[in-house]
Amino acid sequence: MNYNNKNNNNNNNNNNNNDLQRLVSLPHYLLSKIINQLTDNLDRIVFSLVCKKWYNERDRYLLFNSDHLRIPNRNNSSSSSKPINAYHDQINRSYKSKTNSKIFLGILYQPSINIKEIDYHFREETNCIISNDVSQIVIGVTSKKSFDNENSLFDRIEASPNVKSLNILDSYATTKTDRLPSNIVDLTMKSPHLMLSLTNSSLVTLDLILDGDNTVIKTSYEELSELAVGTIPDSVEFIDFKDYTCKIPKGIIPHSVKHIAVTMPFLKNNKPHKLPNSISTITIENKLRLRRLTNSTFLMMNINDNSDFSIIKSKMIHKQLIKKINVCLN
Repeated sequence: MNYNNKNNNNNNNNNNNNDLQRLVSLPHYLLSKIINQLTDNLDRIVFSLVCKKWYNERDRYLLFNSDHLRIPNRNNSSSSSKPINAYHDQINRSYKSKTNSKIFLGILYQPSINIKEIDYHFREETNCIISNDVSQIVIGVTSKKSFDNENSLFDRIEASPNVKSLNILDSYATTKTDRLPSNIVDLTMKSPHLMLSLTNSSLVTLDLILDGDNTVIKTSYEELSELAVGTIPDSVEFIDFKDYTCKIPKGIIPHSVKHIAVTMPFLKNNKPHKLPNSISTITIENKLRLRRLTNSTFLMMNINDNSDFSIIKSKMIHKQLIKKINVCLN
């Protein structure tokens, strides 16, 4: 009887090994199709780490989601992020499929502009080249206030169908054109001098920025008492803790929660590796994301530039986060 049980166990082990072998031996085109279903670049990296074979052959099937890669800024020498060597080739090849690049036109000093989100920077409208990968144009303060010339910016935007979003931050910008480029669906406008006709446009979103102090008032959660058991229902999968910084007792966060958004003070009182294992992704101040690999290891990624990532141990995580957050803010 024991002999039969041993044979059965051996057969089961052989079957499991065969299944595993078939899985890791999938053709590269199938691996590519699978990985293209993963929109999150963290997931794509983790996928390539499943086994040694997939890691060694990553160049045959792995491309990153280019929508979340920042093109090395050829117009801005301050760009310093470099992809980790092991994935350098994959990231460089992924740039070619990017379709949501952003142009900033003007002088880079506005506090509302995050330079980390800019792919191309041109100081003057006449020098602005709109490539096929550009989907958004932000116009800041320029020395030339009019967009009108022989080859006007609006004409070039209309000739670039991939451009869908236009953000005009210069309060004194003017144009003789009264028509918005037909391909623009999202417009943010600060200038009262731009009397554009929007009735026949394709506009879906319009933001009119008012002058003056429009600071958003945040609700402070620090004055609230600590969360109690049962406060968060077990149907919740995502929690944005905003300004909540109190230490959260064990059992408060239900196991249904997979993703949380927090600030650095929150993590000072709630260490990432001590949070429930069900939490796989932590977004920090909309600058960084952490993906749990094991209880003691995390993958850290820059949200604005997915080519900037690293693997860190839990005992070093707070020090590394502070260092990386400071880099992201500069």
